[in-house]
Amino acid sequence: DFKGGEKPMDFAYFNAVLRSTVFPPYDPWYAGGFINYYYFGFVLVGSPVLLLQIVPAFAYNLIIPTLFALTGIGAFAAAFNIVHAWRERPPWPAAPEAPPRPVGNPWAAGIAALLLCVVVGNLDTIRVMGIGLATLGGYQMPLGMEDWYARQFREDSGLEPTPEQMDFFRQQAARAPFFEKIAYELEHSATLVSSIFTGLVRLSGGATLPVGSDRWYWGPSRVLTEAPGVGGNAITEMPYFTFLYGDLHAHMINLPVILFVIVFVFHEIAAAGQERRSLLARCLALALGALAVGLMEAINTWDWPSFLLFSVIGLGYAWWLHWQRLDRWSLTALVATISGFLCLSFAFAYPYTVWYAATYGSLLPWTEGKTPLWAYFDIHGLFLFLLISLLVWETGRWLRGVKVRALRGQGHWLLLAALSSGVILLAALIATLTGYQVALIVLPLVMWIVPLFFRRGQSRAMQFVLVLAGFALAMTLGVEVIVLGGDIGRQNTVFKFYMQVWLLFSVMGGVAFAWLTRSSDTWSLRLNVLWYSPLLLLFIIAALFPIMATRARALDRMVPELPLTLNGMDYLQSARHGLMDYADVISLANDYAIIRWLQEHVRGTPTIMEGRSLASEYRYNGRIAINTGLPAVLGWNFHQRQQRTFDPLPRLVEMREANIKHFYNTASVLDAVNILRHYDVRYIVVSDMEQVMTLPEGLAKFDAMVSLGLLSIAFEQDGARVYAVDQAALTEYAFASRDEAQP
Repeated sequence: DFKGGEKPMDFAYFNAVLRSTVFPPYDPWYAGGFINYYYFGFVLVGSPVLLLQIVPAFAYNLIIPTLFALTGIGAFAAAFNIVHAWRERPPWPAAPEAPPRPVGNPWAAGIAALLLCVVVGNLDTIRVMGIGLATLGGYQMPLGMEDWYARQFREDSGLEPTPEQMDFFRQQAARAPFFEKIAYELEHSATLVSSIFTGLVRLSGGATLPVGSDRWYWGPSRVLTEAPGVGGNAITEMPYFTFLYGDLHAHMINLPVILFVIVFVFHEIAAAGQERRSLLARCLALALGALAVGLMEAINTWDWPSFLLFSVIGLGYAWWLHWQRLDRWSLTALVATISGFLCLSFAFAYPYTVWYAATYGSLLPWTEGKTPLWAYFDIHGLFLFLLISLLVWETGRWLRGVKVRALRGQGHWLLLAALSSGVILLAALIATLTGYQVALIVLPLVMWIVPLFFRRGQSRAMQFVLVLAGFALAMTLGVEVIVLGGDIGRQNTVFKFYMQVWLLFSVMGGVAFAWLTRSSDTWSLRLNVLWYSPLLLLFIIAALFPIMATRARALDRMVPELPLTLNGMDYLQSARHGLMDYADVISLANDYAIIRWLQEHVRGTPTIMEGRSLASEYRYNGRIAINTGLPAVLGWNFHQRQQRTFDPLPRLVEMREANIKHFYNTASVLDAVNILRHYDVRYIVVSDMEQVMTLPEGLAKFDAMVSLGLLSIAFEQDGARVYAVDQAALTEYAFASRDEAQP
């Protein structure tokens, strides 16, 4: 079932890493090759599995909640330590010798960051519900502005537009003036609201809400993909979706590592010049940070450039806080720190990078659909509210301490600030008019962050939080401008960077919540109501996602009546599966028996041959390799081509696909022998799926090969078989056939 996502690939690679005795690990979906993918996360989570001798099918279901807990703990630790580090002396009339007091409650910060990071979702559950109500009320999702132009044409002419006219409307939509876009949005919004009210009336009358169960978790993870006129396949996943969907993917494994790096950088900044550490202690801390950053390249390469840059800038700022001067010794310390960190991080990743190769690495301009403002607020709305609240609060604190007389003689600086602000606001407006609507939010907020960062007497904790926010904002604008070459639209570019943004915003949001709630004790009742009411509303909307999505995801079971279990293979014993390209429904019990036999009786990593359905990706394909980790001739076609990008490797993948199909269907023993010899196959699977998809004459040849001594039946149950291959007999048969063919 496609709702399994990429768990099959993850489980196959996880099993292969556990079986591998040398690295890089062999590829279970490309026999004879090694995994050309960021695989090191499976090494990290697999090491305790081997040490504790846990069965992989159980371990997979234990690793997911463990990573969930580690990610939550990481967010808690980051926010807790930032808030704990900022202590101010009480203002007058308190005694000058009074001890510094915390600006906020560290526990409140940690708990809030944890909730923001791994519990709540974005605000899109309301959209899913609203679209369901609108659909009930007769609403039809528009395709974009071309649909709007086409409807206007129908109303004016009474005719259906021709394909040529639709092409013209698409071109017209691509260059539509700003005010026409506004008119389209207003008309669309009015239709949507009207349909929602109609839907509410029908729902109260007993109608059923037309929302599929999977929409509650899938829709919020595809906000941009589903936005009219945007497309680009962008994934707007958040951590709770990651853990709920359950793919043990690279980005999931790296989430705790990202948060560790955030804590590491903050510690270096907070300790700079204020803590006496030995040279050995400083070097060990630097090496630990370099290890975390370097391993990101092997765990989830997308995260590595961002946090390498983040770490280098952070260490550079820590150096400045420590030295506060430029001379020979300070510059030597800077070069030694940064170069040492870079060299160590590259060295730690070198055993992986020396083997990894990909053509995806260039940055290209993104010229297609951009993120509209409503979608940006939909995804980041709760974080933006906390950030703007923090900026307003910190600005107010600053202005309260500024005397008017202090501005005398500063006219040139004030004029420069005003001009700079005007230029940035103008740039934001121009960018918005040219389609980059996100710039209208990002550029003014970054402009606001900069003077707060550099204000005299600013605390290091506040500076760090402002950098987290500015870094996150910059990434959300960056994915509107550039995309990684070779991406599927901008699917992974948005997905990977938005996940980083979520973690940065979560830490910032937790800290902001703690500081603001402590400060709210001194606010008026009206101000408290004005701030807490929208915060509570946004939090409730964000909290709808785990409530609705968890129940919906729990319904996606191949065997709904199966009791809850940690064994990820239990479903095979009673599941029945309809092959997408055939009418037959097969039982998976024989596959389960074959998998268990292979797990218990086969040692090493012999190559297996198993059949393939036409629907290669995200379907019941490569199932024996998935559950055993044994290398099959081929797994998912596209994913293998995606991981083997250099010519002629993609063509070799296609050839393997064709060879497997020919192997099972051919009646020629010699053809089958040649294929088995070429891929050094040791076991052949002929279970229910192969029997459905293979021609009768193709199945008949296996009995002939057994009678010739080329194969032997290693396992059999209810007509399903595993054949053991005698490679020596195959070689003898192939040479004998060649000799007979010669005149």
